[in-house]
Amino acid sequence: MLSRMQANAMVAAAPEEEDGTISVDKFVPAAVAMLRALSAPSAVSERARMLERADFTPIELMGGRERAAMEANFVDAFLKYDVDKNHFLDENEFELCLNSAALGLERHEMYALMGLADHNSDGQIDVKEFVACAYAHLLHIKREQKIQAAQSTW
Repeated sequence: MLSRMQANAMVAAAPEEEDGTISVDKFVPAAVAMLRALSAPSAVSERARMLERADFTPIELMGGRERAAMEANFVDAFLKYDVDKNHFLDENEFELCLNSAALGLERHEMYALMGLADHNSDGQIDVKEFVACAYAHLLHIKREQKIQAAQSTW
């Protein structure tokens, strides 16, 4: 079984065509390979070993920033990037907001994060959805990045 984050990451990593669409012919083989890799017993045990060795504190993962300070920054960023002042961030506003935070996220990671934050799937994120989701999921993404970086040195 996939977690919601794994499913969103799979979709977010789908190869895009020049016009922004996703080719099913290209996506399905990549998705099958990802599913096999995620569920292979050797991959599961290797991941468990990596997690044991990857001991990162939240403050370290978030560049030395405390949770409360980050949440206050999330609210400020939300208000700044709610360009049309409708109390929601649409996809473009959300991407601008995350880019401004200089978190080093790839575009597919931003889309995955938007999918996780948008609990009611209306394509817009309100400030409660944004702040409630942002810290926990950004922490998860940053941890994954550190694990991948550490894995390349093992």
